[in-house]
Amino acid sequence: SEHSQVAANGDIHVRRVRGGRLVCGGSITAEIAGDAAGTPTELWAGQGLGLEQHQELVRVVTARHAAARERLLAESKALKAEIDDATLSGKRLEGAHFTRRDVLVERQAKLHLMTGHLDSLRRTAEEVRQRVESGRATLDRAPGAPTPVDPSAAIRIAQLAHDGVSVRIADNDAETLVMPQGMLMVGRT
Repeated sequence: SEHSQVAANGDIHVRRVRGGRLVCGGSITAEIAGDAAGTPTELWAGQGLGLEQHQELVRVVTARHAAARERLLAESKALKAEIDDATLSGKRLEGAHFTRRDVLVERQAKLHLMTGHLDSLRRTAEEVRQRVESGRATLDRAPGAPTPVDPSAAIRIAQLAHDGVSVRIADNDAETLVMPQGMLMVGRT
C-alpha cells in the first residue's frame, strides 16, 4: 500500500505501507511501515468505520454482488441455450438408424454434466441475490449507534517502522515515531 486511504471493518494485513492512512476495526499487520524520508503514514487499529464509510463500503460490496449476479445469470442463460440445443440434437440422433450407441451415451453424460453445472450456477445466483438484498436492507436502516471501537486491537510491524509513522489504537491518542524501530508491537500483546 503506497500513499493510500484504506478503511476496513476487520483486520488489515499488508507487506509494506508507505504514506497515507490505514484505519480498521481490527488489527493492522505489516512488514514495513513508512519510509526513510519520513513520509507521514497513519496506522489506526481498533477504530470502527463511521456511518458514511460503512454505507459506502456496503454500497461498493452490494454493487459488486449485483454485477456478479448479472454475470451468473448471463452464463446460466447461455448454458441453458446450449443444453436445449444439445437435447434437440440428441433427440434427432436417437431417431437415426445409423447412430452408434456409445455416441448417444457420451452425449447423455455430457448433457447431465451441463445440467448439473446449470443448477449450480442458479443456486449461486440465488445466494448472491440474497447478499444484494441484505446489502440494500443494511443501507435502508442507517444505524444511529456510535462508532464501535476495539481497545484490544493491535498494530504489529514485523521488520521496520520508520520515523514519521503514527500509530493509534481505538480512541487512544496517536503516537508518532521519531526514530526507526524494528519489530514494533502496539496494543495487546
